[in-house]
Order: sequence, then C-alpha cells, then structure tokens
Amino acid sequence: MLSLDNPLMRRYIPGGIYLFVSMLLVLFTTVSAEAWPQQISPSADDYYQRGMQQVDAGNIERALQIWEQAKESDSEADYRIGLTYLEQATGNSLRGYYRKASEIYLWGLRDDRVEHAEKALEKELDYMGSMVPYPEYKRIKDKIKDKDSSIYDDLLAFWNRKDPTPLTDYNERLIEHWERVAKAKKLYGLKNKRGFDHRGDLYIRYGPPDYKREGMIVYNSGTVHALLQERIGVDFPNLRGNPQSNSIKSARMFNMETVIRSLHSNPRYEVWIYETLTNSPEHTIFMFGTDDGSPTFRRKKSLEDFIPNAAYSRRYRDKNLITNSPSSVGSSGQQSGTEATAAFDQFSQNASQSVPRTDITPALILQMMYYEQFSALDHYFGDAYGRMLSRYLDLNSRIPFSLTREFEQVNENDLIQRRSKAPEEISVYQRNISEIPMHTYT
Repeated sequence: MLSLDNPLMRRYIPGGIYLFVSMLLVLFTTVSAEAWPQQISPSADDYYQRGMQQVDAGNIERALQIWEQAKESDSEADYRIGLTYLEQATGNSLRGYYRKASEIYLWGLRDDRVEHAEKALEKELDYMGSMVPYPEYKRIKDKIKDKDSSIYDDLLAFWNRKDPTPLTDYNERLIEHWERVAKAKKLYGLKNKRGFDHRGDLYIRYGPPDYKREGMIVYNSGTVHALLQERIGVDFPNLRGNPQSNSIKSARMFNMETVIRSLHSNPRYEVWIYETLTNSPEHTIFMFGTDDGSPTFRRKKSLEDFIPNAAYSRRYRDKNLITNSPSSVGSSGQQSGTEATAAFDQFSQNASQSVPRTDITPALILQMMYYEQFSALDHYFGDAYGRMLSRYLDLNSRIPFSLTREFEQVNENDLIQRRSKAPEEISVYQRNISEIPMHTYT
C-alpha cells in the first residue's frame, strides 16, 4: 500500500518532490471525503416512501421488494409498510406474496409510534368496523385519537384470535379479510372514504352469499286490481244493489290504482341469502336497494323499506279518491264529482253498524304486491305473503289503518331474529376446519 511514511519512500524521493506528493495526497483525501460521504442506512420512512413511488408508477412487485428490504434491514418497524404491503399484495392478487404479507404485517405491529400512521390505522379500522362489536370499535378509535401505541397490541390480539392456524406464521384469516376488501371495492365500488356501498360491508363479514337475486321490483297491475276488487265496497254493504254503487266502486278502484301506480318507483334490489351462517334451518336474509332514483345501494331492514312514506297517508282513501275519476264526470247520465261525493257520504252514514269500515291504503297494496313477487324466493317471503293475504281476504274482519305497520313489524322482527343468530363475521377457513373430523388431529 502506498504510504509516505514508508522509510524507502523518504530515502529515494527528493525532498521537494516528497513535499509536493504529500500535499497532493492530502488534497485527494479531503476531496474524496466530501464527494463520497459515508453511506447512511435508510430509515423505515425512506423505505415506505420509495415503495409508494413504485406503487404510483404501477410497479407493485418492485414496491413489495423494497418493503421486504425494510424488514430485513436494521430500520425500525413501520406499521404503514406492513399494512400497505398487505393491501397491495391482496388487492392485486399476488398470491406468491401472501405468506410474506402476513409476516410483514405482523412485523409492522411492532411499531411504537402512532403519529405517522394515523391514516393507515383509520383505514384498517374502517374495514374492520363491520367485524367487531361497537364497544371494541370505539375503544380502538379512541386510541388512534389519543395516539396510544398500545393500539398495535390490540390489533395483534384481534388477528391472533381470528387466526385459524395459530401455530404457524401465516394468518389465513388476515389474508382472506383483505382479499374481501379488494373484492368489495371491485364489485360494489363507490367514490367514498371506504370505496364501496353497504353490500361491501356484508361481503367483508361473510363473503359471497349462497344465493343472490337482483333486479327491479315491478308494478303488477293484475295483482293490484285483484286485491282491490276483493275489498272495495265491502266496507259499505248498503251500497250493494243501489244504482249508484257500481259508479262509486269504479271511482274508488280507478283512483286507488292510479295513486298506487304513481307511488311505485320501480326500485332496484338485491337479496342475499346465506344458508349456513347458523345451525338453524331458517336462512339468513339481507336486502339492499336504491332510493328515489339514486344508483347507490343501501341496506334495507325489510321489503317494507321500499314503500314510500306517502303511501301510508290517509289522504289517498275514501271520498277524496272519487273526484277526478272518469266515472265522476257528469255526462250521459253519469254522476258529477259533487253528486258522487254526496252519494258516498250518504251511504257511509247509513252503512250497517255491524260491519266496520275498511281502511285500505296504497302502502298495504304495495306491501302485498312486493311480497307476492318474492314469495317463491325463500320460505320467509312465501310465509309472510300467505299470512298477509289470509288476513286481507277475511271479509268478516275489518282492515284497520295500522294493518300495514302491523305486518311490517312481524316481518321485520322475523328477519331481525334470523340475523341475530349469525356471528359477527365468518371465514371460509373456519368452516373448512370445522368440517374435518376431530380424530384427524390425534
């Protein structure tokens, strides 16, 4: 190695040259130190930012490789890297990276800082929200707000509880969850914070339904006419045999059908049926639909949620329905609206006291029309329709104004009881493991 301290160098190099060479070496060393400083190890944030640049450029696998280097380096754990690695691997169906995704996510939970990862934590909590009871959700959310680093311990404990194979480093339920998140965004995408509508929430909890039907609830004029035909005029038995009875009955039929048709909005719907969420023979049913022409699907408690509030109004019944109908025009011997109304009032007052009047609202007819359309889909709908139709066709009992709400309460409570038996969430891995005979493990 060249060194001016070597005695031989001092002996054979003249003094002037020796001094010049010494100065050159000192200058070269100084310039080199400034031009090529000692390499500084990148921080976890450096790795995260470099990986995100690759994601933005569409180089997903290169981003994953950079984040793997972060785990293998001496840098501190970074929750953002663990979560984003997991999200990108599952979101792009890079199955060869799934095992590593599980490992790097768990490594990220060793993070002891919250400030830099608040957005990432809020994202994960949003996607977990439908899987955890509200008290637990609220507790985790408060820890994010308070920047409490023990939140990472809570997340680790949560996913450890869900892990179907806890003796391995690979958490299948964690991967399945993020696969469902990606699928929910793709199938039920919405430009909101979460990226999907209410159907996505259910998909994350339970996966795809065993059976699904979607379409539009259509107006069935035949059903409406037949239902009205059975009851119109029954509430005023003294009208029977009177020359004016047919005119009044036609007026009521025409106006009621016109109102019902105007209130029906042809809503779009989806019905999801899960056959194995519980041990009960009754299926678990969920409904989604659109409102007021909006393309966004929202969760529905029951079919009654598709009925507009205006359909429950009393103003659509009795003598207000007689005016402006074709049979109310005073020509060719037909009654005028005033005459028809007067006749209606007269016969109402003289009606038999033993037969109470009937309150048929548009909501009641729409309710029965809707259930009739779904009656073959599942026993729940068929049984509800049969129960309502039997009550409606009982001409010896009155139809109170509140009957629609009574039907709604019974139908909705049935669905609530079915759903209450279902778990908060379920994994296909848990189902498969539970189907393996216990002696297999011995």
